[in-house]
Amino acid sequence: MCNARQSQCCQTHWTLRLWMLSGALLFWLGSVAPVQAIEWSWSSFATLGYAVSDHDETFLRHIDRDGTFMVDSVAGTQIDGHHDADFGRIGVTFQGVVRNSTDRDHDLEPALSWAFTSYRPNNDWLFRLGKFRTPVFIFTQNMEIWVTYDQARLPVEFYSISPNFDIFGVSTAYNWSALGGEMTLEGYFGENVYSWRIFSRAAQRASYTKQDLDLNGLVLSWRDDALMLQWGIHRGRSKIQKGQYTDTFEPRTIPAPEPVGGTLYVPVRPISVIHTTALTFGLDWRFADQWRLTSEYGLRIMDDMLIGVSSQGAYATLARTIDDWTPYVSVAGLRSSKDNMQLGRMIEATPVPLASGLPATYHQSLVDNINTWDQTSYMLGVSYALTPTSRLKAEWMLTHVGQSSRLFDHEYSGMNDNVFSISYSWVH
Repeated sequence: MCNARQSQCCQTHWTLRLWMLSGALLFWLGSVAPVQAIEWSWSSFATLGYAVSDHDETFLRHIDRDGTFMVDSVAGTQIDGHHDADFGRIGVTFQGVVRNSTDRDHDLEPALSWAFTSYRPNNDWLFRLGKFRTPVFIFTQNMEIWVTYDQARLPVEFYSISPNFDIFGVSTAYNWSALGGEMTLEGYFGENVYSWRIFSRAAQRASYTKQDLDLNGLVLSWRDDALMLQWGIHRGRSKIQKGQYTDTFEPRTIPAPEPVGGTLYVPVRPISVIHTTALTFGLDWRFADQWRLTSEYGLRIMDDMLIGVSSQGAYATLARTIDDWTPYVSVAGLRSSKDNMQLGRMIEATPVPLASGLPATYHQSLVDNINTWDQTSYMLGVSYALTPTSRLKAEWMLTHVGQSSRLFDHEYSGMNDNVFSISYSWVH
C-alpha cells in the first residue's frame, strides 16, 4: 500500500488500472458483438460567447473592459455505442471538448472529458466505469451543452463550489417508483487532478497549483413531469503534488515602535492533505403554463484547514417561455466563512514592520492565499430559440463585491461590476 509520500504514485497506478480495465471491457464488447450489432450515434455541440464588463478589474480570469470570447466559448463531440444482449445493455461513451484552459490563462485546451463503459442489466440499474462527470449539480452533466438551458452563463457563485466535475472512477445508480414519480440514488467514487488558481496582486500574475483529488458522493433525486428535487453529499480529499497547505496565519510581535516594529503575520501548521465535505440541494420546477423556477444551494465545509474554502453558494432563476422567447431573472450569491473574512481583514489592514525585512506587500500576498468570497450577482437575460437545436442568448449581470472576492483579479471592496454577455449555441 502506498504511504502519504507516494500518493501521486498511487493515483497514477489507480488511474492506469482503471484505464486498463475499461480497455479490457471495450475489447470484450468488440469481441462478443460484431461491429454491425453495435448501434453507434454521435452528436456535436458548440457555443460562441462574448462577454465584456465596464471595469478594468478582471472577472473569471478574462472578462474586463476589453471583452473576451474565452470564458463562454466551447466546442465538442460525443460518440455513443451500445449493444443489447440477453444479460443487458453494454455501452461506451466518449466526449472530447475544446475549451478555456483550466491550468493557465489565455489558452485553449483539448480534453477527453468522458471515456467510460456502462452496463445496464435492466431499467432499474446503471453501472459506469472510466472517466465520467459526477452528478453534483442539476446542470453538471450538460453544463457545456449551452443550448440545453436558458441562462447565458450558469451562476459561477454556485458552480464554482466544486473545482472539478470529471473523475476517473466508478458509479452505480438505482431507479425506482416512489411518491408518484421516479426516485434515483447514485453513488460514485474516483480521482482526478485539478489546478487551483491564485492571483498575486503584488506580482500581477496568476499561478496554478496541481492537486490530486479523491472524490466520492451520494446523490438522491426525485422527479415527475413538473418537478425535480435533488439532494447530495460529497466528500473530497486533496493533496498538493509539490508542497504543502498552510493551515492558517498567526500574529508575531516585533518589539519596536511602529513602523519599525509591530505585528507580523506568518504561516503556521503546514498540512499535507485536506478533506472537504459539500452538501447540495437543487430544485427545478415547471409550473403555471410555461413558468420555470430553478434553484440550488451548496454548503462547503473544510475539515482540517482554518483558511480553507468553507463557504455557502446559492442561486435562483425564474423564467417564462413565450413562443420562442424565454426571458429570465436570476440572483446568485457566494459567501465565505466569517472566520476567513475576519482574518483577511485583519491581515491586510496590518502594516508590515520594517524590521522584518519583508516587502510592504507581504501581508497582501498572504491574503491572496486566503480563499474569501463575498459577492452577489443579479442577472436579467433572454434566450431565443432560433431552431429546436440552437439558441441565441443575451444577458446583463450586475455583480456586487462586499469585502472581497477571489473570482476577481485586482478587486476592491464595495465594487459593482456590470457584465454584458451574448452567445450563440447549437447542437447537432
